[in-house]
Amino acid sequence: MKKSSLVVIAFAIFFLFFIQMAGSLVESIYILDLMNTSLDEKALGLLFFFSPIFLFFYPKKRPVQTVWFLFGLLFLARGLTPYLNTLGRMLTSGVGTGAALMLFPFLITAKIFITGCDIVYGLVIPMLEVETVAAARRAPAPGRSRRAR
Repeated sequence: MKKSSLVVIAFAIFFLFFIQMAGSLVESIYILDLMNTSLDEKALGLLFFFSPIFLFFYPKKRPVQTVWFLFGLLFLARGLTPYLNTLGRMLTSGVGTGAALMLFPFLITAKIFITGCDIVYGLVIPMLEVETVAAARRAPAPGRSRRAR
């Protein structure tokens, strides 16, 4: 397998997890705030999208342990999210989204040879997967047609 194929696969997995975690975070906040008529502390979950601000506290050279820690946090949060209730889903998807947003600059500035096409292909693959799942959900059950009777 060529090195660029591995880079595309890595970016595809990264973007897939990021899209799923961000969608789950917004969905959880929306569900929890639908029960109230006014905004409350659960809307603060949107602050997870601002987690890259913490990157300003890092020196120019970023330690490798931080990259692996963020990858581990992203994979762990993605693995735990489906098994939790709505509040737990909001917290784990927020942590996963924050880890992904902090990890993205590390991936872009890595010492590997990355072209713009690798990043675009890595983004297109998860988008096709998300659209395929959405189309499968909209499809009628076998033996049924879409026209009204």
